[in-house]
Amino acid sequence: MDCFWSSYFSSSDIGYILMEIWDEVIKDYNEELNKLKNIISNGTAESFANYRQLVGHIQGIEWARENFTTIVKRRMYDEEE
Repeated sequence: MDCFWSSYFSSSDIGYILMEIWDEVIKDYNEELNKLKNIISNGTAESFANYRQLVGHIQGIEWARENFTTIVKRRMYDEEE
């Protein structure tokens, strides 16, 4: 696959960079998920509306994490071809 980065980096370098970015983003997603889940499990949501908002944030972050992982895996696979 020909991409913008291929003119600056080798295929293995691009794979390494993608994995470094993936690791950092997934770490941040997981930290935020843990923080939000702790608020819910400790019963410290301010109201039912706040509880629903927290659950929505959790769902959104989980969706983003899964999609980001899928995209990175697809890109890694495309780079190998």
